[in-house]
Amino acid sequence: MSNRIFLSACITFMLMAIYCFAAEPVYRLDDIVITASRVESTVKESGMSVTLIKKEDIEEMGAQTLSEVFVKEPGLLNFNILGNPQSAKIDIRGYGEAAPQNALVLIDGRRVNNIDLTGADLSQIPVDAIERIEVYRGPASVLYGDNATGGVVNIIMKKGEGKPKLLIGSTGGSYNYIKNKISLNGSQKGFSYYILTSNTDTDGYRHNNDFNSKDIFGNISIDPLKKMGFTIKFGHHRDNYGLPGSLLRRGELAGGIWDRKDSKEPNNNGSTEDNFVDVEGRFLLTDYLTLTLSGSVRNKHNATHYEGAGWFSDSKGHLKTLSFTPQVILTSPILKKKNTLTVGVDYYRYPSVTDFYGGAWVANTGNVWKTDLGYYINDKFSLTKDLLLEAGYRYQVSRYEFDYTDQVFTANSYQGRKTDRKDAFRFSVNYAFTDKGSVYASYSKGFRFPVADEFIGIDPTTFAPFFNPNIAPQTVEEYGAGIRWNPLKWLGGMVSLFQSTTHNEIYFNPKYKQVFGIWLGANENYDRTKRFGVETKVFLNLSERFSIDLFYSYIEAKFDGGVFDGNTIPFVPKNKFGGSAAYRYIFNNHQFNLSLTASGVDNRYVISDQENSQRKMPGYFLLDTSVVYKFKDSFTAVFAIKNILDKDYYEYAAYSPNRNDVGMYPAPGRTFSLGLQYQF
Repeated sequence: MSNRIFLSACITFMLMAIYCFAAEPVYRLDDIVITASRVESTVKESGMSVTLIKKEDIEEMGAQTLSEVFVKEPGLLNFNILGNPQSAKIDIRGYGEAAPQNALVLIDGRRVNNIDLTGADLSQIPVDAIERIEVYRGPASVLYGDNATGGVVNIIMKKGEGKPKLLIGSTGGSYNYIKNKISLNGSQKGFSYYILTSNTDTDGYRHNNDFNSKDIFGNISIDPLKKMGFTIKFGHHRDNYGLPGSLLRRGELAGGIWDRKDSKEPNNNGSTEDNFVDVEGRFLLTDYLTLTLSGSVRNKHNATHYEGAGWFSDSKGHLKTLSFTPQVILTSPILKKKNTLTVGVDYYRYPSVTDFYGGAWVANTGNVWKTDLGYYINDKFSLTKDLLLEAGYRYQVSRYEFDYTDQVFTANSYQGRKTDRKDAFRFSVNYAFTDKGSVYASYSKGFRFPVADEFIGIDPTTFAPFFNPNIAPQTVEEYGAGIRWNPLKWLGGMVSLFQSTTHNEIYFNPKYKQVFGIWLGANENYDRTKRFGVETKVFLNLSERFSIDLFYSYIEAKFDGGVFDGNTIPFVPKNKFGGSAAYRYIFNNHQFNLSLTASGVDNRYVISDQENSQRKMPGYFLLDTSVVYKFKDSFTAVFAIKNILDKDYYEYAAYSPNRNDVGMYPAPGRTFSLGLQYQF
């Protein structure tokens, strides 16, 4: 514990120890966020760790994907299996392999996570259409239900503004990368619209690493009366991609048998089609009472194809999401004190069908219908002008219906039902000690229900898949505290600390059972896990033109009990660190932005190495840069270099006990891109 206290003291000292000058405050404490309370509030008022990424920040970085945007966020780790947007995932506060199921991604409050192991598909979120991103660290099950155990990323999309504007742009780069986009937006007399269409095509860093996608996103708002408004959002995404597979660390890469860019799986591939429509109505019933009615429909089709020596297997999935999420917000004062009460219901229905093919016939079919019904209440009360108290509660019921048919081993077929119930709490206190800073403390309890794929095990006799309905939901309790402060105009930052305990954490055990010398894997529940972490970010303005951001996070993730007691949870690095420097120059109608970003991650155990017996996956340190030129509000040019030093590194690796080796997934080397766009 002494090391933790020393670490916290060093970080706090770093916030205060740097001296320089600037003209304006650098930490945006008055920026509006909605993620922390599901209603609008400022960063300074939040009783949790929340940060905001604006569209200007994204443009300054020259980012083409969400993974690039999250590089500078402490406590949030990117990893990418294939190096393309489709396989990009995020981990909030150290959940390792199961991170996609423990980090909830929202688009304007709509859930993007699937009920399978893929989690949220970040490739479906066009960076060009993002207005801002809110990152919420810590359990948020009270407000958002399932999957929010590690945290939430809420992506707010752009809306039309002002006179009609047409934007045309194109970006080209390494590995035959090309991206074209066209957007149209505007507003007039209570009617606004924003429509973006884009397509991306690249060969990828490795062989059989190609990726092609087409996207359409639309946002239409109608406000016929001051007390009434309607919004319709729609999207279409389609992609095709190669699956190059892994390369064994000792058996292939170390001996030079295969090169980093090689693929042993030249014919494996996948595809996705995803469509959604959201409808929302907002009604101001009184000066203090607002009713919001939201509903959405989503259809997703995905397919994969794998080939071996004389065989092939395919899977085809159809996932549908139906939702209805009414919410009431009451802002009536209590005892003349400011008070905001939020009450809502979340209903989600997930019918899913997956067919598995072996050869030319359907080997088995798995149907899973999941229904979530959650009720929540959250209240934020101003005990004094500077002291805010917040409390929330959720009760959720999740029902599963299984219909699994095995055409080969009929004994493995399963039909049944399962119902799980969980509740969640959260309490926080936030004190604004000045108009430039606040401190907070919080307690949160959250949950996560199993996704459909996690009920599948392996029959030790036939080696065929079978349903295992005994996987239990996991629960987490977390204590947190933090400070946000802009003590001087040139200096600002945040520090947050957390301690969490998770019971029944769901994981994949690669050594579930050994039959005839072969290890069979299945999903299980850990007894208990614990995490401790510190996250910090510092903002400095050295002059009106030059600024620096520094970030650092430390996460210690351990097993607490069971056969892995005391071991480190795989795929969770203890340290993430880095910073960025930006130079801005404006001359008449010309604006130049030059940025340099450094980011580093230390060594970590590879996926499926719960025994901590394998050599760690090496850490990495990357440098990226971009130059952005703008002429008025019409012409923009962006030149970017990622991985300037051309480092050989890996963001993903997994241990295979049957091969007694580690499968490595090489990340891209140095890449260049140049983008041009013009707005009429």
